[in-house]
Amino acid sequence: MKNLILAATALASAASAQASDFQGAWIDVRGGWDSLQLALSGDGFRLSESRSGFLYGGAGGYDFAIGKSVIAGIQIGGYGSTARACNEVYGLDEACLKAGRDLEVLAKLGGKVAERTLVYGLAGYANGAITYTYEDFEGLLESERASESGGGFRIGAGLEQALTDSGFVKLEYRYTSYAKTDVGFGTDVGFNRHQILLGAGIRF
Repeated sequence: MKNLILAATALASAASAQASDFQGAWIDVRGGWDSLQLALSGDGFRLSESRSGFLYGGAGGYDFAIGKSVIAGIQIGGYGSTARACNEVYGLDEACLKAGRDLEVLAKLGGKVAERTLVYGLAGYANGAITYTYEDFEGLLESERASESGGGFRIGAGLEQALTDSGFVKLEYRYTSYAKTDVGFGTDVGFNRHQILLGAGIRF
């Protein structure tokens, strides 16, 4: 019985140490603010809009320690967004841009600032989709619809707070700059985005 109690105590201590050391595999769910700066240009016109929406999704990754207080890792995430911008082009014609899915692969590097608090930076690749629609409500031109994706560079910073031996919450800010994308019909789309996310998850 004594050996069993000692083993249980050791396992509990190891689980607590893992949480406070921010190591191991993790997953979380996220939601927050998504702000896109969109630029649509074509033959004889240019549309520039800034729109915000709700960002939702999740991420997962693996973290490991470098020394006593430095944490490095990698994370993969996927998101959707409600951000959308529309404007008149000619007469009653309307051009719209809608944010689509957002994927990322990011490296993480941070440091413990308290026993259960981690501050970190992020950098890596993001791939965002955009949908372009053109509608002529006067019926003079055919309506058009195209969807394209483009890659870009994402950087950010975050704070993670361990709540229990396995549970945590986090706050992240990220900025992404995407390469200009040809969506067809002689039209190019370029966009940047700012995101502020709140997440909650578990470590394994």
